[in-house]
Amino acid sequence: MLNLVPVSGQEMLSMLDWLRSRQPWIERSLANRHLGGGTLILYDVSSSYVEGRKCPLAAFGHNRDGKKGKRQITFGLLCAPDGCPIAIEVFAGNTGDPTTLTHQVTKLQDRFGISSIAVVGDRGMITSARIREDLKPRSLDWISAFKTADIRKLLNPSTTGEAPLQLDDMSPDQVAEITHPDYPGERLLVCLNPRLRAERARQREALFQATELILAEMACHVHRKGTTLRGRATIGRRVGREANRRKIEKYFDMTITDIRLSWSRKEDTITEEAQLDGLYVIRTSLTSEVITGSDAVAAYKSLARG
Repeated sequence: MLNLVPVSGQEMLSMLDWLRSRQPWIERSLANRHLGGGTLILYDVSSSYVEGRKCPLAAFGHNRDGKKGKRQITFGLLCAPDGCPIAIEVFAGNTGDPTTLTHQVTKLQDRFGISSIAVVGDRGMITSARIREDLKPRSLDWISAFKTADIRKLLNPSTTGEAPLQLDDMSPDQVAEITHPDYPGERLLVCLNPRLRAERARQREALFQATELILAEMACHVHRKGTTLRGRATIGRRVGREANRRKIEKYFDMTITDIRLSWSRKEDTITEEAQLDGLYVIRTSLTSEVITGSDAVAAYKSLARG
């Protein structure tokens, strides 16, 4: 691409050293060019496994590469709203994703001199703790999303006797805006994706049917003459191994005796879980005068471009 003559490995390493020494200047230049007051910043964290034993930041942590037994490094990337990379910082491989946010907030305000800004991060990154400890004290805004447990709370009746989130009032592919006393000063933007809802239901039913087929084979095996699959403890271990592997233990009631295995679906639990299919909630401190609900949702989805 650069029309260079053949480059040796040593020359490439020297160029990386040159870039590393100039990283602060390069990042400031990119920030001045692509960022400004009142803009959105996309932030996400990833990791990469490391070969060798010399890297001081290499550590065992949340493995994203599927390389078991390998140490890794973690890195946080700041991007402009269009996905253009602005700055990157490397952390030890055992650093939790949310804790990296403090470093990035400091970089935004202290190094880049940007004060009026909204950080866009995923639900595992911009947690309530990070909002309380890192963003609010620096008067930064945010766009993030609720975890499943938080969404489930919205379906529970409040002190007024009515649930803040009414699923019957939801329209597919529309943004509904609600508030909640547990999230003062925030707008909660609720969205229902009917295609994702149908796909989740299909996947769940396929998983149940595949599981029940295996359980039926095990039940037949229990009844065979001379089988080794006898005894409550032995059958329970086999069933537990299968349930843990498929993550379905909360959806089934199991009845196990020394010579019998039977099961039934927990329909109430399944129905409650299905309520959340295709449902997601974006949370933001930005007012409607600054950004519309649809634009806030689009900003969160733009993390996929970063």
